Amino acid sequence: MGAAGAREPRRGGDGCAALIAGVSTDCCVIATVLAAADAGAHLTVVTDACAASDEANGAAALHTMSLFGPQVTLAGTAEVLAGAEEPR
Repeated sequence: MGAAGAREPRRGGDGCAALIAGVSTDCCVIATVLAAADAGAHLTVVTDACAASDEANGAAALHTMSLFGPQVTLAGTAEVLAGAEEPR
């Protein structure tokens, strides 16, 4: 999902939701997350499925994204998979 796709989030049920992972946390990931959140999407950044240019920049990007709750949440792979197994 790039910035262009984030402008028109696909909606279903109670809104648009997406899992986000990728390279680079401090560039492409944060740009995608902030654009999608601005467009009204609800996102989970899978923190251990992202890579950054360096540890400090990655931590700063994750911290910045964490400030956009409740639209943006941060979770590890294990937490995301555990949530997927819960009955709806």
